[in-house]
Amino acid sequence: MKYIIILAPFFLIGCASTNEDYEYQVHLRNGVGYMHLYTGENKQDAMEYIKFYQKSHGDMQLVKFRK
Repeated sequence: MKYIIILAPFFLIGCASTNEDYEYQVHLRNGVGYMHLYTGENKQDAMEYIKFYQKSHGDMQLVKFRK
């Protein structure tokens, strides 16, 4: 039992590092490359942006950056 109490903080540290360590950007294709178009609040927000604007904007991609 005491080992669980001792090791619990180490397991919780791994759970604390979630997607908040990253930012998700939407990039729009322009000619030969891509340009930054939008930064989502989280991955789901960025994916919803792509789904909403896919028809009007064309080829977009999701890019994950470490903050």
